[in-house]
Amino acid sequence: TIAADAFANEPDTDFSVPHKRTWITAILDRRRTAPCIDVPLQVGGIERFAEPRDDGFDPSRPGAKPYRFALATEADIECALATSVTAAQRWGSVPVEQRAERLLDVAQALREQRGELIAAMVLDAGKRVDQADTEVSEAIDFAEYYARSMLDWSTSQPDLDLQPRGVVLVTPPWNFPLAIPLGGVLAALVAGNSVILKPALETVLVGERLARLCWEAGIPQDSLQLVICSDESGSQLIRDPRVAQVVLTGGTQTARLFQRLRPGLA
Repeated sequence: TIAADAFANEPDTDFSVPHKRTWITAILDRRRTAPCIDVPLQVGGIERFAEPRDDGFDPSRPGAKPYRFALATEADIECALATSVTAAQRWGSVPVEQRAERLLDVAQALREQRGELIAAMVLDAGKRVDQADTEVSEAIDFAEYYARSMLDWSTSQPDLDLQPRGVVLVTPPWNFPLAIPLGGVLAALVAGNSVILKPALETVLVGERLARLCWEAGIPQDSLQLVICSDESGSQLIRDPRVAQVVLTGGTQTARLFQRLRPGLA
C-alpha cells in the first residue's frame, strides 16, 4: 500500500564507506569482462532479436563490442502503435491505486538493482560512478513522488476530471539515460496512458534495462513497449495520429523538427 509518510528524497550511496566501494568495483569488473549480449526489441509483448542489428559501444573501450541491438522495422513500429492503442484502453481502466502501487514496485526494483544500473550507465554513457548513482536516486524519487501525487489528486480533488491521453511516446536523450526516460515513462503510466519508449541509440542498453525492470515490477508489456530505431524510422511514430503526446527532452531544434513532422503535436 502507499506509505502514509510524506515523500522523502532517496539517499545516494556513501562511497566513503569501504564496503560500498568494494561492492561497486566488483559489479563494474564483472560487467567490463562480460561477453557481448543481444538487446532485443519488445513489441506487442514479444522480444525480437532478428535483423537488422547494430552494435553498442563502451566509450571507455574503443573497439569493444559490449552488446548488439535489434532495430525496429516499419512493421515493428506499426505493431507497436496498434498494440499501444489497445493497451491504453485496458491500462487506463486500472484503478489509480493499483497504478500507483506498480510505481512503488518500480522504486523498490530500482533500489535492488542500483549497482547493475550504475554499471550499465558507466558502460553505455561513460558516466562516472557517482553521477550514475545519483541518477538512480533521482529515478527512485520520480517513482515515489508520481505515485503519491497521482493518488493525492484522485482522492483530494474530486472535481478534477482526470483522463488519460492515450498513447505516449517517450524520446529521451543519451546523457541522462535512466532518470529522464523513466520519469517520462512513469508519469505517463501512472496517469493511465500506454507508452512507447524510444531510447537514444547511444544508450540502448540502459533503455532496455529500465524497461525490463518495469515489466518485472508488474507493468504490462503491452502498456510499455521498447522500440529501438533510427531517428528516421522514429519519424513514423511522430507523424502517426495514434500517438497522443510526445515526451521530449532535447534541444529546441529537435522540438521544432517534431512540430514540422506533425503540426499541433502536444
